[in-house]
Amino acid sequence: MRCPNCNHSQRFKDGLTCQKCAYQFALSPKTDGISDYVMRQLIQHLSGNGQFVFTKNQLSAGLAQFLRRRYPNLVGCGGCLLMLLFLFSFAIPAFLRPYLPAQFLVPPLQYLLILIPISFLAPIILYARLTKESRERYTKVPNQRINQIIEKYKHKYSSELDKLITDGKAFLLPQATEKNLNLDKNTLVDAVGLHYAPERILVVERDDIVDMLIRNRFHLQSKTAVVSQSGYPTHVFAACKHFVRKQANLPVYVAHDASLFSFQLVERLRKDPRWQFAKERLQDIGFSRELVNNPSCKLGWTSPLANKETIFTKEGEEMLRQGMRIYLDAVPPNALNNILGTAVLTGAMLLLPAIWSEGHAGSDDTGGDDFG
Repeated sequence: MRCPNCNHSQRFKDGLTCQKCAYQFALSPKTDGISDYVMRQLIQHLSGNGQFVFTKNQLSAGLAQFLRRRYPNLVGCGGCLLMLLFLFSFAIPAFLRPYLPAQFLVPPLQYLLILIPISFLAPIILYARLTKESRERYTKVPNQRINQIIEKYKHKYSSELDKLITDGKAFLLPQATEKNLNLDKNTLVDAVGLHYAPERILVVERDDIVDMLIRNRFHLQSKTAVVSQSGYPTHVFAACKHFVRKQANLPVYVAHDASLFSFQLVERLRKDPRWQFAKERLQDIGFSRELVNNPSCKLGWTSPLANKETIFTKEGEEMLRQGMRIYLDAVPPNALNNILGTAVLTGAMLLLPAIWSEGHAGSDDTGGDDFG
């Protein structure tokens, strides 16, 4: 195990306290499948070494990617094994048969030639079984395991995670009205007091995504007012009503997860009394059904239910029928900023969901720990 504080390496049997700097390890590589060093690397990757905050979904997605890579993959060596089994079972006996003396071809001894390939069927069946189990483990990571890792790490180092994980409460304010908002210049004031004039509005599903985007200054970079479907933050939502009335061409974009429920978000907003002011301006730039049904690679589908699992598969339609979803915030914050920034400028989610695929959610930084 490697200490995330001082990089000292020690064996697992030496305990969960660093012998050099006395760091207390929160995770056990033997039982959790991940060490504190890897967890710290993942957090640094998501936060850009402290530059960004992230949602719990983003941390969970990164853990799911790492944990599935730790599972053994028997497919690579399996081909060689099957070739050797074939040679010993069929090719070699068939090759030797013409050279065997006649006394070896009498029925009792001839049966031995039949038993040779039969004796190799057991390893073949065992290999097929192990490969099937490995493939299932390699494509499924239980949500409960991911949550347990996060809670164990947070229990000891809550101060580190609390300031980085958004909870959808960063901008809770008393009910705002246009009278107590300074809207004379058609500007909003962000969390650090900077004025910005939004050129568009972005609506997302959850409050914690709003916190993440605003705290990562997406609203300033893209000149976009960010609110959730519930109207959070209230002062920004109240200002959005003013901007829509004053600017005839102000677009209102809606970004959402890939799920049967989320695909209907625009229609629900058009029926929501709170959103009647923007009813005709809502434009969907979230995942579409077509976008995830025929991917070129496996995508990570998950469920908010703790007893479910994250599944990496190309079977998008089947996942949708099972109530699974791809979270919009299942990629690192900086990447999501860039994706949504491009989407609000072009009016469409131009990138294929490959960035939500099996190969993205972690970085090579997280894979080199010694599990001792």
